[in-house]
Amino acid sequence: TGFVGAHAVAALRARGHAVRLLARDPARVRPALAPVGVEAAAIDTARGDVLDPDAVTQALSGCDAVLHAAAVFTYDARRVEALRATNTRATELVLGAAHRLRLDPIVHVSSYAALLPPSGPVLGPDEALKTPAAAYPASKAASERVARALQAAGAPVTIVQPGSVWGPHDPHFGESARLAVSLLRGLVPVRPRGGLPLVDVRDLAQALSAAVEAGRGPRRYLVGGRFVTLRALASGLAELTGRPIRG
Repeated sequence: TGFVGAHAVAALRARGHAVRLLARDPARVRPALAPVGVEAAAIDTARGDVLDPDAVTQALSGCDAVLHAAAVFTYDARRVEALRATNTRATELVLGAAHRLRLDPIVHVSSYAALLPPSGPVLGPDEALKTPAAAYPASKAASERVARALQAAGAPVTIVQPGSVWGPHDPHFGESARLAVSLLRGLVPVRPRGGLPLVDVRDLAQALSAAVEAGRGPRRYLVGGRFVTLRALASGLAELTGRPIRG
């Protein structure tokens, strides 16, 4: 029922897959999927928390593959410990259960932020994981360590490392939407050299759905999209909205 998850469901359905969701609140499924053209009635939804081992195992039972995109993202300092615990523990539970049940592939959504700062001029999917200071990147790096450990053991884990995800129909007004608002309000310094890789959520969903292919073994893909400076991003937002942005 999240931003990436909803678009990924649409892409998986378009490829002919039957999809089962694990959702804490099934009432959130329809509002998340309707804007991306998926009827909630066509989706098998299991009620449960991603931190409940029994719920995870039950949801995965009978499946051929799994796409693990569940994670907490927040700027709220009061939720930092919950963010760290949830993101890493959920990855341990979902990927571990999928491996025990012999699902193939086991697709894990990581983040380019887990690889920063880069060791050289070009960032690649096999870049060594870092230990970021900020809570969210640190949690994604810790989660990817879990996924890489399973890869090293031979599990058919596919790690996808997206750039900053932008696009339509975000059910939760997430990271990219908040950055756009901050830029429009002049709350972010627009320096000439700073920037970030932007990937359209629909392109990411296509990559994730394409990764659901058995028999390929451990793989890693950096889906960074296109690097855009904050200045260019602010300029584009100003042009689209007709609202001048203070530099």
